[in-house]
Amino acid sequence: MTVNKEPKLLRVDLNSHDVVEEEIPEELIEKFIGGKGLAGYYLYKEVPPKADPLSSDNKLIYMTGPTTGYLPSTSRLAVVTKSPQYGGWLDTWGGGQFPAELRFTGYWGIIFEGKSEDWVSLKIDGSEASIETGDFQGKKTSEIARQFDGYKVSCIGPAGENLVKFACIVNDPIKELGRGGEMGREGAGAVMGSKRLKAIAVKNGKKNAQKEVPEELDQVKKSHVKRVTTDEDIAWARDDGTPAIVELSDEAGILPTKNFQKGQIEGAEKISMEAVREMEEQRNACYFCPIACSRYVKVKKGPYEGIETEGPEYETLAMAGSNTGVTDLGAIVAFNDICDKYGIDTMSAGAVIAWAMECTEKGIHDFGIEFGDGKALVEMAEKIALREGDGDILAEGVAGASEQVGGKNIAVCIKDIELPGYDGRGGIGQTLAYSTADRGADHNRSWPIEDEAYGDWDPLTLEGKAERVVSDQDECAAVWSLTTCDFALYSAEHVSEAMRAIGFDLSTEEVVTIGERIHNLARMFNVREGFDRDSDSVPERFTEPMKEGPIEGQAISPEDFEKLLSEYYSIRGWNEKGVPTQETLERLGIKGLIESNK
Repeated sequence: MTVNKEPKLLRVDLNSHDVVEEEIPEELIEKFIGGKGLAGYYLYKEVPPKADPLSSDNKLIYMTGPTTGYLPSTSRLAVVTKSPQYGGWLDTWGGGQFPAELRFTGYWGIIFEGKSEDWVSLKIDGSEASIETGDFQGKKTSEIARQFDGYKVSCIGPAGENLVKFACIVNDPIKELGRGGEMGREGAGAVMGSKRLKAIAVKNGKKNAQKEVPEELDQVKKSHVKRVTTDEDIAWARDDGTPAIVELSDEAGILPTKNFQKGQIEGAEKISMEAVREMEEQRNACYFCPIACSRYVKVKKGPYEGIETEGPEYETLAMAGSNTGVTDLGAIVAFNDICDKYGIDTMSAGAVIAWAMECTEKGIHDFGIEFGDGKALVEMAEKIALREGDGDILAEGVAGASEQVGGKNIAVCIKDIELPGYDGRGGIGQTLAYSTADRGADHNRSWPIEDEAYGDWDPLTLEGKAERVVSDQDECAAVWSLTTCDFALYSAEHVSEAMRAIGFDLSTEEVVTIGERIHNLARMFNVREGFDRDSDSVPERFTEPMKEGPIEGQAISPEDFEKLLSEYYSIRGWNEKGVPTQETLERLGIKGLIESNK
């Protein structure tokens, strides 16, 4: 029926260290596919309402998809849990070699429950899986990867152990393993740390796993290899990668600068694609990915000479670069290296440091750091990971830190989550996408800013914006459940094609409905946890006119935003409070699931 044996997962009880296999019912695959959708089903069903995210009641769910690793640019997986940073739904993504390696063992995913007394790892060797204790505590991600020589590794660093609220999980964190993947945003690494789970190490034991595919899927694979290697809309990711967005954002006036006080920075060329390219040492790719978007870079001069790391990507260049006023690329690379090795999200780390710099500037609280200070950026990142000094305050994130020292009016957050690297004043559609994303402020689920700021779509018109965001979010949820890379431009039609090739007769329309089902499931999880219309907010800073640059005077009107939000709810089949109606839940076939764990 499906690729590589009947679908199954591992359930790991960290209290007892028992590891058992569990079949995945076919009807769940038909309803949720895999990845985000399938993991989300287990999260909603099994985590009790109002559970403490850092308690043994929460679960940490790894999930690949039906064709992970068998199609090009699909070596990705979702980690789904309840966020310790904002208390809602969290799905985070990572690539590298690890996702395909896990899928090739025959296991689609792993559900971790409970909490171990000792620091442990899960080792999977072919079809054998066991919990092992070891010398793990305090070690950086790179050290852990080398400790499991010959295995693909997913692990946390000291930040996860220290329960930093935006600690991340890192896949394959050394260049010898190829392209890695950081599962950042909202603290999945802290959940892993709370369970005293340091690492998952996997070896599939097969030399030719890809040969186990049905002929129909093999044909689909060949067509996508050709598409991904020749599509001009993908070429930018292959040739330049995300750092190319720095110049676009600066020219458009939406590059976060000094905690979103401005949209341009003097010296943007110092953190541009060309500057990154000058440091490039080698290109890296996730398993079976023709794009090879990642660059391994090395600082060639200055105080950080010799430091090498993967990246930095656009979001790091924006949030830890321009947003902190730092244009010293060497310092940003050093910051990136610390974040990778200690296991913290670069976006939130950059954002909270920028917020602290503005707090210092405005006399709210003296953190002793100023905009433009690259040395302070690097040093504070390590303090955050280790919870040393003021780093202990900033380890709570912008919202949590502002509760302690003030500065809420300059906290650029939605649902307590720091924003990505695109100023929302550049487009009301993007602001809507941020506000209605199912995991706090997020740009990956819908990205209308590409047309609002980089294109010619009126940035402040309401027309068509709600429809665009709904459509993007639904298709994204479905495509991510097959675990594909965004850069490879897989569509709902492609998901339908892949699912049919392995025996699931899903039309394109049915795939989109699956995405809608998943988005509504995530919404109901958050409703259950106390989120409503008031949570779908706009940061105060975005209602203030941009002071200078190409979008000088531009701002998000609260009244217009509320109109757009109501239109979005109407299209979604939600009531005015932002809650999916019973009719919507029934139409999507999840009413029973919702009622089973209110």
